[in-house]
Amino acid sequence: MQILIPKDTNQIEFVNFWSRQYNYPNEHIYNDNISKELTEKRILQLFRWKNGTKLSALKETSVRKNYVNSTTVFP
Repeated sequence: MQILIPKDTNQIEFVNFWSRQYNYPNEHIYNDNISKELTEKRILQLFRWKNGTKLSALKETSVRKNYVNSTTVFP
């Protein structure tokens, strides 16, 4: 049995530790669309990545209404 001991750390060590705990099969979708200008296509792709599969018609309608067609200004 392993006993965890609290340790002070920095952001890089934190991310490096926790990133090993996750494996996303569609990581290329995220990497192809993140940190770029948010277009309708990129927004839908990022929600597809987050969902893990193609969005249902109801979810896609919600994403279009609340994110694509909203008055939010993206940087």
